[in-house]
Amino acid sequence: MRRPEWKTIIIYGVLPVLLLATLIAMAVVSQIRGHDPMPSHPAATVSEAPAVGRTPADVCRIDAPAMLEQWRAGTLDGADMAPGALVAERTDPMPVMDGTWSAGLLAHGDGTVTCSVLTGGDQPFTVGLRHEHGRWMVALIRVPGSERP
Repeated sequence: MRRPEWKTIIIYGVLPVLLLATLIAMAVVSQIRGHDPMPSHPAATVSEAPAVGRTPADVCRIDAPAMLEQWRAGTLDGADMAPGALVAERTDPMPVMDGTWSAGLLAHGDGTVTCSVLTGGDQPFTVGLRHEHGRWMVALIRVPGSERP
């Protein structure tokens, strides 16, 4: 019987062990870091921090749910809306807005972000924000399932 070469030993013996060790290490690190869940209903406050220094994802994670909460409560007024904003009428019945809220970035441009906000229903709300007058203002709120706001 022929003795295996050193290349064969490395390919079939050492590399699978290293791959398995790498996967286990990645799983352990992801468990240690955990995730940062959003509160079930974020505070209805709007950030006045400038666009500089905040990532578009942070704006979506913090400001979009807050604006949507103001819309849901009926307290979103003209001071919070950018000129020409397209804001959906509050529908009857309202879409599901219970459970844990989460928001993610769909797109961003020069001073604008478009966010997806999941509120516990089957489909997310779409919230567009524009940075004007030193703060983020609502430019769009689209109700799930509707063709337009």
